[in-house]
Amino acid sequence: VTLRLTGSSTARQLTFTPDVAQAGAAYFSPDGGHLTMASSPALGSDAEQVATEVVDLSTLARHSLGTGLVPVGWLDAATVVASRQSGFAGGDPGTYLLGLDGTSSLVSTASGVVGIAAA
Repeated sequence: VTLRLTGSSTARQLTFTPDVAQAGAAYFSPDGGHLTMASSPALGSDAEQVATEVVDLSTLARHSLGTGLVPVGWLDAATVVASRQSGFAGGDPGTYLLGLDGTSSLVSTASGVVGIAAA
């Protein structure tokens, strides 16, 4: 799986490891500086292996945000809202706030996010 970024003077590509069969949940941060991605080998197993990363678009540096978490949007330029469904590896189901600084907070045991509003 390869994600091709266009829109600048030079197209850039983000390539995933060969075991990735699905990739998605690509959301741009409000300031346009970062991109979230979730990827999986899509084995359909009891503990689905989903990896979540954030990409710094100026350098294409990739950083892990956790296992089993699927981004659903951004709260602000430094905080990703993500959910973990029941049956996904990595921890308890629910809705989490993930900081680009590596912090993580469970904000709800419900894993279905209806919308995101920033104050």
